Amino acid sequence: MKSLQQIATLPLILTLGIASWYFVFHILPGYDIKAASGGLESLDIRWTYTKSDVTQLFSALNTNGERTYKDFLLIEMVYPLIYGSLLILSMIYLKGKMGRLGKITFWMSFLPISVVLFDFAENLNTWKMLSSFPTLSESAVHFGSTVTMLKWYSASICTGLVICDLLAVIWRNLLWKWRQNSL
Repeated sequence: MKSLQQIATLPLILTLGIASWYFVFHILPGYDIKAASGGLESLDIRWTYTKSDVTQLFSALNTNGERTYKDFLLIEMVYPLIYGSLLILSMIYLKGKMGRLGKITFWMSFLPISVVLFDFAENLNTWKMLSSFPTLSESAVHFGSTVTMLKWYSASICTGLVICDLLAVIWRNLLWKWRQNSL
């Protein structure tokens, strides 16, 4: 636990935050398949999808669109490592500033691993479906849709936990200052 808190430094967290923003606003838009698919969103952006949605998207892609989507999926295998590390280290850093509450809830710092694993499973499943298209298995589509939904729920929970940890640190510091001033 102590060594993880030594790794979770503000400069590293800021670096991961910048890398995450760079991915979201510079790298990933370069692999946007909207143009190749007639405006349809990629599967990983949706909350859920059906076999009809997958068929519509994959049918709209030409050879270049399919290649772009596969390139996107390869690049997207790196991004979860960045945002997952950002979430984990942010939570560890904040929990280190929370006193006893941080020690009790330290295990929650590792919940973002679930988001990363769901994202990997989603990307691999999408690659598999894209490679076998026009043959699509209902079970592969259902699995992909479920994993995508679980990814988004997990990401929402983890983001909420980071916000709660930040508020707990702010609240703890305000109370500490108030107690110091009243003594």
